[in-house]
Amino acid sequence: MKSKNKKIISYLVSASLVVFIGASFMIQKSDYNILTTSVLTMLKGIADEYAPEPPDLEITNIALLKKSSPSEHLNYYKYGATVIIHNKGGNLANARVVLRGDDNQKSVVVRNTDEGFSLKAGESYIVHDYELLFDGDYNIGTSEVTVDIIDKVDIDLTNNSYEAMFYEDAPEITGISLKEILDDGTFVLDFDNSNFISDRHIYEIYYGKDVPISGEERFVESSSEELVHQYFRVKNSLDILDSQLDYNEVTELDSHFIEFDYDPFATEEATYVYVKATDPVSGYYAFSNVLAFAKGQSFTRSEFAQIFIDYGEIKTNDSGFSYFTDVSEEDENYEYIQTLYNEGVLDTSRTNYRPLDVMTRGEVLAMIIDYYDVDLKIGKGAPHFEDVSESHPYFSYAETLYLTGGASAFSEYMSLDKPATKSYLRYLINEYS
Repeated sequence: MKSKNKKIISYLVSASLVVFIGASFMIQKSDYNILTTSVLTMLKGIADEYAPEPPDLEITNIALLKKSSPSEHLNYYKYGATVIIHNKGGNLANARVVLRGDDNQKSVVVRNTDEGFSLKAGESYIVHDYELLFDGDYNIGTSEVTVDIIDKVDIDLTNNSYEAMFYEDAPEITGISLKEILDDGTFVLDFDNSNFISDRHIYEIYYGKDVPISGEERFVESSSEELVHQYFRVKNSLDILDSQLDYNEVTELDSHFIEFDYDPFATEEATYVYVKATDPVSGYYAFSNVLAFAKGQSFTRSEFAQIFIDYGEIKTNDSGFSYFTDVSEEDENYEYIQTLYNEGVLDTSRTNYRPLDVMTRGEVLAMIIDYYDVDLKIGKGAPHFEDVSESHPYFSYAETLYLTGGASAFSEYMSLDKPATKSYLRYLINEYS
């Protein structure tokens, strides 16, 4: 309280007492109680008017910085939190103030003076490196951090807490893939959730088409002797998690199965699926990456030349004469076909290119490996694919793919005689370019 205000109160109280004492000698006893009440009311009003405003601490923001990741001995992320405390009320002087997190987080005493914590009205104070822990088995969670005045009155306790959010983008449900498709059309998902207690978590399968994809996409296949199912594994993100997708709440066992009322591999627009597991006690949850299912786009031999040259960023060179009798200089993709001819990767044992024929997976594999000048090799244990025997015309190319590490996207079946797709072609270009 300022000295001027103190003097005013002192003068007013003194004057009131003089009036009160003088009047007491002049009035009757029956009027004494009325006068006493009036004077005390007046004194209380003066005191209330000039009383100091109580403090009102609030947390306005928390920023997290990861300090360490889980280790063999401690399965927790460690974060350093920067906490901004603001005083919306009156001056706070030499108080005992504590910053605490929920559950098993630390409580710390906040001091900025020798006697405790002081913060003037309207000012802010920053607490650095307040330690918070986050369970290493999860991707997302929150911790409510609260600032408390222990030995004084905080006029408003509703703004003392702030929810800090943890986010780790590497999926804790790992290795999600399409294992198979059952005869009734049910998709069987495979993933590793061994770090969770199955009966303690709520599982959800999210699915839909309207998904904002911006992260890495990885080509994958799940094939049998008869069928080839190509899809992409997409890195999950906050944008995807915030998407308004449909979901099924299921048991851990049922989280491996999902049914659609249409065939995702028969539609041009991709269908996206991911799995989420939530601890109902802490609210922490883990997620998988996202699987994207869509119809594969095959192409002709003429279209192959254009896709390969453009996607591989190969400079066109249509010089020389047209070697192939079924490809004229007026053809739409002539410059691309002629470029491949000039690069020496086309079969010249025949003079027809067959531009309208659909390109097979074996033909594409051979073209890519030849263009990027990869040495053909056959290693121990060959053949490594169930459907590519030593007598197959592309056997050495399939074994080269296996030995050079390019087969990680494929199953035990290569299906080299089936039509190639744009996704398959682009995957091979990415592997060898």
